[in-house]
Amino acid sequence: MLSEIVACAAAVHGNVQEREALCTELRSGDRQVAYRAAWVMTHLKGEDLEWVGTHRAELVGLAVGTPDTAIRRLLLTVLSHLGWTAEDVDPQLIDFFFAHAADPEESVGVRSVCMRLAYMQCRFHPELAEELRQVLLMIEPYDLKPAVKHARQTILRQLGRSR
Repeated sequence: MLSEIVACAAAVHGNVQEREALCTELRSGDRQVAYRAAWVMTHLKGEDLEWVGTHRAELVGLAVGTPDTAIRRLLLTVLSHLGWTAEDVDPQLIDFFFAHAADPEESVGVRSVCMRLAYMQCRFHPELAEELRQVLLMIEPYDLKPAVKHARQTILRQLGRSR
């Protein structure tokens, strides 16, 4: 299955029509089609990933709006591969990241990537970085799965270095 996804990502390379088709598939009502399209996007690199970045707002809307945890995790992973600048800071998106990072009912993958994305947005502004630090400190580490615990520790360490 993974080899098929990697092959699809290779077929998309440099092909604008195939990239557009991926975006169309993400919006399809078919869960399996949307899932596979999101998974292919996690394997895009270079110019293809830069192109995906031009659709950042759409990907954010899909990630925030989907009830499907697996698709949300994949879309958030794609977003985490994009470059984030101080101009990309979105308070509503940060609130979404904070809420899902701290939600013990959320999947491990979504929680971890939300922590990373929150850091990617908050690192530019000391007051937001401090708010993220406080959110992460409120999450009790002894109840966390290893992936979430590692993400939390790594980001707290990065925040400590930037002080």
